[in-house]
Amino acid sequence: MHSPYFTPWQPNLIRQVLTTESRQKARALFLQTHRPVRQVRVDFCKDAPLAGQFVGEEAIYVLLAAGALDADNRLFLLLGEAGAGKSELCQWLEYRADPAERLAIHVPRSMTSAAHVAALLRRALGLVGATPLHHTPLAVQARHIALSATILLYEHGDPALLPVAPWEALLAHAELHAALVEHLAAAAAGRSSHHLLPAPPAWATTLVRDHAALAAGWPALLRLLQHALEQTLWLGDLRLMLGQLGTAALARGVRPLLLLEDVTAFRLLGDRLLDYLLDLSSGHVDAVLGATTGFEQTRLAQASLAGDLTHVHQRLCARLLLTDEQGRTYGLDEDLVALAHGYLQALRTLHGGLSQLSAYDTSFGPGLYPFTPTLLQRAFLALHEEGNPRQTPRLFLEHVLAAALLATEPPPLVFDRSPYLRPPPALFRSAAVADANLRALLRWYGTVGNDAVTLDPRIATALGVAVPAELLHANTIRVPRSYVAPVVVANAAPSAPNWQQELHELQAWLEHGQPYPSRETLKRGVERLIFTLGDPRSLASPNALALSRAELVYARGDERLPIALAPSSGDQPVTRTAPKLLVRGLPEERPILEELVYLALSGGELTQVCTNLAATLAWAQQQIDTYQADLHRLLHEQLGGLSLANLILGAWHMLAALRNDPPDGPPNLQPAAQPPPSPWSSSDHAACATAGQALMQQHEVWRRLFIGMFTLRDTLLDHERLTAAHQHFAADAVVAQIAALPLAKLRTLPFRVKPSGERLYTLLVPLQRYASALCQADLAAYLRHDRADLAARLGHLTAQQPLDQNELQQQLSDLRWHCGSVGIVWRHGWDEAFTTLSNLSATTLTALQQATIIVQQQASASEPSDIWAYQRLRHALQPILNHPYWPALATIEQISDELLRSARQRYRGHGKHLSATPAYRALLQRIRAVTLQQSLHESSAPHN
Repeated sequence: MHSPYFTPWQPNLIRQVLTTESRQKARALFLQTHRPVRQVRVDFCKDAPLAGQFVGEEAIYVLLAAGALDADNRLFLLLGEAGAGKSELCQWLEYRADPAERLAIHVPRSMTSAAHVAALLRRALGLVGATPLHHTPLAVQARHIALSATILLYEHGDPALLPVAPWEALLAHAELHAALVEHLAAAAAGRSSHHLLPAPPAWATTLVRDHAALAAGWPALLRLLQHALEQTLWLGDLRLMLGQLGTAALARGVRPLLLLEDVTAFRLLGDRLLDYLLDLSSGHVDAVLGATTGFEQTRLAQASLAGDLTHVHQRLCARLLLTDEQGRTYGLDEDLVALAHGYLQALRTLHGGLSQLSAYDTSFGPGLYPFTPTLLQRAFLALHEEGNPRQTPRLFLEHVLAAALLATEPPPLVFDRSPYLRPPPALFRSAAVADANLRALLRWYGTVGNDAVTLDPRIATALGVAVPAELLHANTIRVPRSYVAPVVVANAAPSAPNWQQELHELQAWLEHGQPYPSRETLKRGVERLIFTLGDPRSLASPNALALSRAELVYARGDERLPIALAPSSGDQPVTRTAPKLLVRGLPEERPILEELVYLALSGGELTQVCTNLAATLAWAQQQIDTYQADLHRLLHEQLGGLSLANLILGAWHMLAALRNDPPDGPPNLQPAAQPPPSPWSSSDHAACATAGQALMQQHEVWRRLFIGMFTLRDTLLDHERLTAAHQHFAADAVVAQIAALPLAKLRTLPFRVKPSGERLYTLLVPLQRYASALCQADLAAYLRHDRADLAARLGHLTAQQPLDQNELQQQLSDLRWHCGSVGIVWRHGWDEAFTTLSNLSATTLTALQQATIIVQQQASASEPSDIWAYQRLRHALQPILNHPYWPALATIEQISDELLRSARQRYRGHGKHLSATPAYRALLQRIRAVTLQQSLHESSAPHN
């Protein structure tokens, strides 16, 4: 709460002193409050080398007075934002002009109607009281203006004036004609305060009975009347009157100085007046044309007959700028305290001195109560209009000085509610100052030091704000700052020039839910904090430190962390399909978020900015956990209910079965030097063999993903994490889930493997195809085939016992000789088979027979529904199937078949019956005499 503070000013005197219309002030009051204009930027100047320089108001008058008496029209364009001081400068030039040399005619913004301008120009000709038209009575002029407005109503009527019948009757009414006569007479008499029918009179309601339509259409009717006034009063008379003005002035030895403080306010009259002035040879007038920024790009170019801005610029003597590109008045910030002091002194003078205010001079500053230099500068920099910074004298007088003096509350409370002021941010923790009024006082009046915000307690007392005793230190209000600049750059503010503005935007969002335009700054600070704990887009184990680990990462967007603020900030709402790290802006988060904005702006370190680093890191970890839960949920939904842990375990389980790794015990995480033999046969299990081979090509990626998910180091398992994952893992169910993955819908999965960069979809394709092949495998048929094959092999091996190695070698030699006898060309590949069989021993055959018996027993005990046991069986089969004996046996069978075919062809070529040929019969006996008693596949008996 605050107590009433001393406000001795009278509202009518405040408005009199602080009016922004310079013409309405008495000369003495104007000169007392006038701030000398010291910085006007000269864009170009024809008469002096001043382009690009800043000049003061006296130098501008010297430029105006430099023209010869009979020189052609000279134009000076004075540009600036609305309220930048154009009227102030024109008023000073009027007072500064020497009557013996210049005839100053000042046309203020309030006197830009046709009637007023006509009166001003004719008064300069010494025709005070005369009507603008020379001989026409005012009543006739009024009827003519009303008739012109009626024609405009039909030709260019406003939609608000429909239907036109009641408005036409209104324009023809005698009361309207009388009002026009009164306005013309007042303008001729120089009464600039007279306005033509500012509101609908009572008699108008008898013609336009719909009161709402009357109120809505009245401004449009006044615009029609003003247009008709301009057409009527300046019907070909403008050039004549200005010519007369120049001639009369020359006869008196002076030159007209026309000061148009805002040519933007002119309508048709302004176009005709500008066209006359731009015709340089049409007269002998010096004219200052005040215009708002952008006017020369629109109406100024159109006002000339040529309609070309270059045509206009070529006729200017100088182009003068009062404001910069951001709408700030040049030099005003340097003279701000002096400007305020001048107005406050003038106010004291009108109140008889107000000597009792001198008691506040030591705390507020001489003559500044209830303001201080700090408050004035802070409020000036906080001025804005329509969302853009706008530091001009008018806004400063209206929305800082006048607003504070007219209110009964202390200035900080008034400024906080003003739509034209952006409150400065609180650079201290809100929890440190419980009273909202004291917080406002510290934000506006407080002196910001390196480590604290301080304030003279007498200021708080004078403004009726109570101060808790715990905030008083050495007779000074002292509140520690939340943000302290790093020691290495002591006394340095954050590098961003608008850091306080950005901090204010954050606080406005946190306190009031207002839009947060500079929210990217907060996002950068949050990102810096989050990245100190790791990349939250990675779904690997946070404990994995293995050098060979791989991580599955969320890859939508660029390298920036996807962060979103609550929708009230202006960010788009977060969707389930595009998770973002969501900062909600909760009250308990405010201290941390303010520090993170300062972190992003200052470039400091966490330890230098964060007051409670442990709490800040705990908040960051909570954000990471929530975001990663959203990523896991997204992946879980897109994989049809399959979790990432189960996906990796399922892939690794399938790969382990392919590699014949033990199903129990620690996983084999060693990289594969070469692909292991597949348990699948390309002829008997084509789908499993092909898909398994494709999956084995990605073994290294899945190995590294397993390491990233379930290990601490390359060779150190995270048993706790792996055990917890196995509790929710069922191999058959996971394989079925993987087989059911809809690959066509997973092409756009926003996940990649880091650091290799593979898309998750690329890994899922072979994994899904192999899982599908496993689910579709006919294990019963496979098992029957394997049992039959083992029985055949065992029967063959049994038939070879006992083996006479010497006899076998002799028979192999005879077989080779007979190949030559019938013309068979010996092949090099057959040598290996002959070598294998020549070295074959009974011990070797017996060992192969025993191994086959063991596997046959395992096959007999196997269940036709266990895919993992069947793969182990197939791996056990591989040493038997791959024993060199079987290829050698197949080679002997091949040689025997070719030998018989060649023998048949030879003896049939002699035209003899095979069975009656002794040589063929002897050869057949030799082949059958080979000791290998039984082949795996008995061939048919030879036939004739």
